[in-house]
Amino acid sequence: MPPDISVILNVHNETVYLQRTLLSLAEAASFSRASGASLELILVLDSPPAETQRLAEACVSRDSIMHPYDRVHLEVVSNRSLGPSRNDGIALASGEFVALHDADDLVSFNLLHACLERARVMEHPGLVFPNYYAEFGFQYTIARYDPLSSVTPLAMLPYHPFTSRSFGPRWLFNEILFEDASPSSGYAYEDWHFNCEVIAAGYDLVVAPDTVLFYRKRRGSLLLQTERDTAGRIRPSRLFEPARYREICQLDYDILTRKKERNQVRNGILEHDSGARLMDLPFFQELFVAANRIDPGVDPIRYVAAGFWSNMHGSLRAGMVYYEASMAVHHDSYDDVFILPYMVSGGAEKYLIMVMQALVETGLGRRILVICGQATEKRAWLDRLPDGTDLVDLAHIDPGLDDEGIDSVAVKLLQAVAPQARLHIKQSEFAFRFFRKNLSILKGHQAYFYRFTDDRRIFEDRIVTEQFGLAFVSDCGAALAAVISDHQRVLDEDQRRFGLWPDKWRCLPAPCEVSPKRSRAASSDRQGPLRLLWASRLDGQKRPELIAAIARQCMKRGINVTIDVFGSTILGGFEIEELTGNPGVHYRGGFTDFHGLPLEDYDAFLYTSLYDGMPNVVLEAMSAGLPPIAPSIDGIPEVVRDGETGCLVPNLADPDELVSAYSDRIATLHGDPELCQRLSDACVAFIKRERSQNLFQDRVKEIFGACP
Repeated sequence: MPPDISVILNVHNETVYLQRTLLSLAEAASFSRASGASLELILVLDSPPAETQRLAEACVSRDSIMHPYDRVHLEVVSNRSLGPSRNDGIALASGEFVALHDADDLVSFNLLHACLERARVMEHPGLVFPNYYAEFGFQYTIARYDPLSSVTPLAMLPYHPFTSRSFGPRWLFNEILFEDASPSSGYAYEDWHFNCEVIAAGYDLVVAPDTVLFYRKRRGSLLLQTERDTAGRIRPSRLFEPARYREICQLDYDILTRKKERNQVRNGILEHDSGARLMDLPFFQELFVAANRIDPGVDPIRYVAAGFWSNMHGSLRAGMVYYEASMAVHHDSYDDVFILPYMVSGGAEKYLIMVMQALVETGLGRRILVICGQATEKRAWLDRLPDGTDLVDLAHIDPGLDDEGIDSVAVKLLQAVAPQARLHIKQSEFAFRFFRKNLSILKGHQAYFYRFTDDRRIFEDRIVTEQFGLAFVSDCGAALAAVISDHQRVLDEDQRRFGLWPDKWRCLPAPCEVSPKRSRAASSDRQGPLRLLWASRLDGQKRPELIAAIARQCMKRGINVTIDVFGSTILGGFEIEELTGNPGVHYRGGFTDFHGLPLEDYDAFLYTSLYDGMPNVVLEAMSAGLPPIAPSIDGIPEVVRDGETGCLVPNLADPDELVSAYSDRIATLHGDPELCQRLSDACVAFIKRERSQNLFQDRVKEIFGACP
């Protein structure tokens, strides 16, 4: 007759702990046997040191160790991974039920008996876990484990509310196998993944009342090595397929939503829960003292003052957000995923939308997913996303979700609906953090980093460069398929600094259609003041504080000029009131469409910025025949050629010198209407020749090639 329980013990190099573990399991097996159960012990040694194998062979040959079991089998494998080694042990098992254990922990003597009793009366089949989890070693804590019905499947996304010491019918372990989670795989926590798969298959997770797993906390454990060497993510699980996740979690999601508990951190601790309370109970005293006889590290006295927690200790926010995010994805798979901080009305966002449109129009990316992970007060241009594009704004769904929660949800989305999609990364805290942290599990994706400029600051009357984007290329450049920019200068600077990956630097100039409107500069019979248009974001990067100073300088020099300002603050740092009350300056409010501005009322385009890529507004101004007066920074000189298609101003740190330089260029245009006309015509000709949509799409095909 097959045994009731197959105890599977996985061993690697836990030499000094092995005999104590075997003694603990033998005590539990004897207790279960006294109630009439039969058991077998299967030891699976995965690439063990010679000393570990000798000790294991010696232990299983002793009558004192073998006595509780009807059969003992020792198997040596070379997986170097716990998941496949568990599968090997299960394949050798013949029992009705399987009990999984590791070679450095102890169990309460009633564990096997209680798990068997609980498993046999389960209304729905599934796994049984210990009721309490007592850490010992370099840390002493006690946790109470509650069943899945209390924890809810929503908790399976942000953290693992169960353990690897599961007990269940052998057929279940044959139906659902453990996956490889070795460091070389990039993934971790095969037990977490396995339990997710069990839930996805419709099975239950329960606890055996009043049982204890004594978990040894040691500094060289496989768990700590895994946390150090991997991204700390599990493999893709069927549980997180959007439709399945909603089906399994809907009831709990609806209940928590009605109770308005989504933002609460559940600690799951009752008022009377504590180590002291547990140690006061005679039955638990027996369990802890019995374990102490085997290993004095299980010290009941230390547990009296130990911290107490519960597997309901975590927040369900990430699980709730994933539920809502799963409703925003309308396709089973996506070709491209854009990792952005937020969607606002900025030049970078417009450029990336043009890339999306080109991917769709060329057939390279039929389905696009946009994932945003940073909060912003103002969202814009959501309606400009191309057809077939879905947006999941995680910070908008729940502004209180922390960084780890945002990253966890984003990973699950990629795994579920975009496992091989191209990744498009925009410079941001969210995108950089997400990619760096999950690099080991993103190897199946072609990743493209859009690099427009380096942030700059003024230090002691000099302009210095920050390393934010450059540091990302340093850390992750080897893993990127390409670094893409809308101009060549930043790419040349990178190649000068790195001297590596010559084929990865790819220039993709932005397209721009000729505007149906035409500026006043097209006419040489201008009358009245020189009318300048300024249109951009009103924040520190764009140096809007220069506008009023330029107007005052022009007035002082007798240059008849007016400056109309369009724009709004997105990132803050500038007060619009600084513009008002200055002669010649008129603030006209915000805008979302440059071509919706009265372009025909102006003679030239005034642009100020400390750093930039290739600003879309400069191209759009040129498309309407508005010659730019712009700083000689980053990609601007590639299109604004001084005296040919506009006027360049040196990028100076000293504001007074910079204002004078702008005033000089304005004076030149003010005094020469024919020059304005020539520049205007040259701007339109440049846009027609160099920035057509066809050229852009050809370049997109060249860079991105075929579908993933």
